[in-house]
Amino acid sequence: LFMYFFEKYLRGLIENYQYCQNEKAYIMARDFILSAINDDSYIHPRLILGNNGPDNEIEWYTITESILLFFETAKNKGENKELLDKTMELANRFKYKEFWDFAYKKDCILNYKPLAGQNTDFFHSYSHLNTFNSAMKFYEITGDEYYLTSALNFYEYVRTTQELATGGYGPHKEWFLPKDRIIDSIVKYHDSFETQCDSYAVYRLSNSLLSYTADAYYGNWEEKLLYNATLSTIDMSKNGRVMYYSDYNVNGAKKTLINPQWTCCAGTRPLLLSELTRTIYFKDDSALYVNLYTESSVEYKGLKIVQMSDISKDDEIKIKVLKNRKRIKLCLRMPEWAKGAHVFINEEEVGFHTKDSWIVLENTVKRGDEIKLNFKKELTVESIKCDGKGISAINYGPVTLALDKKSSEKPINFKERIDAQVIPEGRNFIIKNSHNRLIPYMDYEKGAQYYLYFETED
Repeated sequence: LFMYFFEKYLRGLIENYQYCQNEKAYIMARDFILSAINDDSYIHPRLILGNNGPDNEIEWYTITESILLFFETAKNKGENKELLDKTMELANRFKYKEFWDFAYKKDCILNYKPLAGQNTDFFHSYSHLNTFNSAMKFYEITGDEYYLTSALNFYEYVRTTQELATGGYGPHKEWFLPKDRIIDSIVKYHDSFETQCDSYAVYRLSNSLLSYTADAYYGNWEEKLLYNATLSTIDMSKNGRVMYYSDYNVNGAKKTLINPQWTCCAGTRPLLLSELTRTIYFKDDSALYVNLYTESSVEYKGLKIVQMSDISKDDEIKIKVLKNRKRIKLCLRMPEWAKGAHVFINEEEVGFHTKDSWIVLENTVKRGDEIKLNFKKELTVESIKCDGKGISAINYGPVTLALDKKSSEKPINFKERIDAQVIPEGRNFIIKNSHNRLIPYMDYEKGAQYYLYFETED
C-alpha cells in the first residue's frame, strides 16, 4: 500500500474509533499496523529526502504521526507489549530527522534539494509542513526539546518567507519557493494554494504549538486561514469535485471545482472541519482560552460562555458568561493585526494585562456578565518583493479583500495610504472616483471574477 494512502486511512480509522467509538475501525487500524510491521517495503524502506512520489514511498515522512496516534490508542486499550514495541519501532524507522535537522539548525531549505519525487528542485509544501506534525507527536510522547524546537523554527520560516496575504502558501504545484518564483506563480498561474490540505496541516501544527507553548501567537495563522481559506471555499459537488486550489492570479481569478473526482482534498475537507472544533478554545488547570472569535459556546470547570459575534463581520466581539462557579480565568487572544484593544464588562471599560499575547481577565467575570472586545482594525498591505518586482494584497483585520473588477487605469495606488483612497460601505470599501469595490474574498461566489493580488513595483 502506498505510504501516502496508509497514513490517510490509518488516521481516519483511528479518529473514527476515538470520536464514534467504532470498534471495527480500531480493528481495521490494528490490521493496517500489523500489515506494515510485516511488509518488506516498510521493514526496509529507502527513505529518500523529499520524495513525494509517485512511487510507493510517496510522502513517507508524514506517516509517523498516524503510527504514534495508533500507539497511544493501543496503549490506552491495554494492547500487548509486543505490539506496542513493534509499533514504536515502526514509527522510529520513519523519522524525518534529516529534514528536521535543517529546521533545528535554522538552515534555509532552499539551499537543499529533494533527491526523489515529482520535483527535485523544491520541497513539496503541504507534506513538508505536515511532517512537523509527526515531530510534535514525538515531542508529546518523549518530551525531547529537539522536536519542539524544529517545529517552532520551521513554522516561523514558512510564515516569514512563504506565507501569502490570505495565509496560503506553496503556489503553483505546491512547492516552497524563493520569492521571485512565488511572484511569478501568482502572476502566471491560477493554482495559488492547495486550500484544503494545506490549511489542515496548519490547523494541526498551530494547535500543537499553541498547546505546548501557551502562546496565542500560534492562533493567528489559523484565524487567517479560517476566513480566507476554509470559509472562502465553495461547496463541493456530489460526485466529489472540490475546490482544490485557491486562485489569486493578478490578471483575474475565479473560484472553481477541480475536474478530477475524489482527490485528496475531498477527503481532507471533512477532516479539516473536525479539526476546527479543536481550534476555537483551549484550557489548562486554571483558565479557559478563547483562540478564535466565532459564534460558539463552551463549558469548562464550571465556566460556561457563549460567543455571539464573528470577527470577520463585526467590529465588536460579544461574549456572554452563562456561569462561572469556580471563578477561573478567562484569556482572550490579542490578534496580531489589532492596533489596540478595549475591554468592557457590562458596558464599563476595564483594565487588563497581557501575557503571551493573551488578554487575561483574572477572576473578574461572573455569571450574567457580558464582555465586549473592541479591536482596532486597519486596512493593511501585504507584499512580496524581489529584484524590483512585487505583488501586493489588501487585508482588513484578518480578512483579505479582492477588487470586484479591473479598470483600464490602476484603481489603487499602493504608494499611498489605502484608507485615504476608499469609502467604507458595510463589509466592503468603495474606491474613490471609481465604481470599483474591495469586497471580502470570502464573499465571492462560484464563478465570480475578482482581483486579489496586484503587481506592484519594489
